[in-house]
This record gives sequence, structure tokens and C-alpha cells, in this order.
Amino acid sequence: MLKLSELVLGGVYVGRGRNFNLGVWNCTGFMGARYKFGYRVDNEYHYDTDPHFGTFEPYLKVAQLPESIQLIPGYSISGAEFMLKNPEAKHLKMDQMYYTDNKPLMDYCIEATKTYADKIDEVRISRREAKNAAYQQNQKDGVYDELPPADR
Repeated sequence: MLKLSELVLGGVYVGRGRNFNLGVWNCTGFMGARYKFGYRVDNEYHYDTDPHFGTFEPYLKVAQLPESIQLIPGYSISGAEFMLKNPEAKHLKMDQMYYTDNKPLMDYCIEATKTYADKIDEVRISRREAKNAAYQQNQKDGVYDELPPADR
């Protein structure tokens, strides 16, 4: 796993996260495309910041985010403002707030996940092999778990 000091602002990293396996470092956490009732940009923190709340472990830098894409997760706007930007959205209430994603960042993360799918699989496999080797060593040492880590 890469340490915090090794990360570069705007770096695109393959790793293991709770909601995504490819994230862009923004100096406070990783931003990536999460799928939950459709895609949206989500944040996860580096595991070293806090083992209880850190959910992303970066293993490999694969690219640098193009400068044309801003590192903002998304923002809330009023229905009136949203309708000005999206005339087809006539069903919205003008006095209600709506959340809108950073679509260029979301699209980039979705495409990068497809582009670097082989790297994501390599990280997954090597991580699983390391956990299984540690489990087997623990069994030899007399420390037992119910299931090997890869099966949890």
C-alpha cells in the first residue's frame, strides 16, 4: 500500500476501496465513481488517516487527472438554477435543492476503471494471495481464524 507521503494531487490510483477500486487523490481523500442507484462521485479516506474511517488502500498510480477536470465532488443547487442549466428538467421544484455531480470527473473515473481493469484485477489477486499466505502462516503458528481472509 502506498503511504500518504507518496501520493500526488490529482494522481489516479488503483487500490481497494469500500465503494470503488480506482480513485483520484485530492489531498484529503480519494474521489471515485460509486454505483448506488446510478453512478455518482463519492469520497473515501486513505486507510492510514484512520483505520476506522479510512476505507481506501492505494497500491499503484496509473495516471494523472487531466487539468481540464476539476477536483470537486459535486454541489447542491436550487431547482431554479438547475432548470436554467437543464431546460428539459421541468419536473423539478424551483424552491428545492438538488445535488449535481461533477460529471466530467465521474465520466473520467468510469472510463479509467474500464481502461485499467487489468491493473485493478492484479491488485485484487495479489492482495488476496498475500492474505491467504498470512492465513496459512497463522495456521502453522497455531493462530486460527474461522475462514481464510479471501473468503470473508
